[in-house]
Amino acid sequence: MTTPEGLNTKALKRLCSELGITAFKMSFEGTVGAPDWLLMRRGKHILIELKARKNGKLSRPQERMIDRLIDDGGFEVFVCDSPESIKSAINRGLFGGVNVTEDL
Repeated sequence: MTTPEGLNTKALKRLCSELGITAFKMSFEGTVGAPDWLLMRRGKHILIELKARKNGKLSRPQERMIDRLIDDGGFEVFVCDSPESIKSAINRGLFGGVNVTEDL
């Protein structure tokens, strides 16, 4: 896992393990554009789309799916391209903005 996306995946898994977050790699069978990860903790959940590099572009199907998940499903979806952006998503989405990842 030495690709940029592989390093981000490794960071996400490590953070989830250290913070007691349940994480599932996602795939919506027969559907294009699903976010990569579902993270859950104590009744809260977020979806994360991992990108390999800063300002990685979402594909058009990903944009449509994310819009649908937000609008129709009420999900909070984050697009993350670095360990720092993953930490921010976890802090905001699962810990109400409290910085629990500062020392990780």
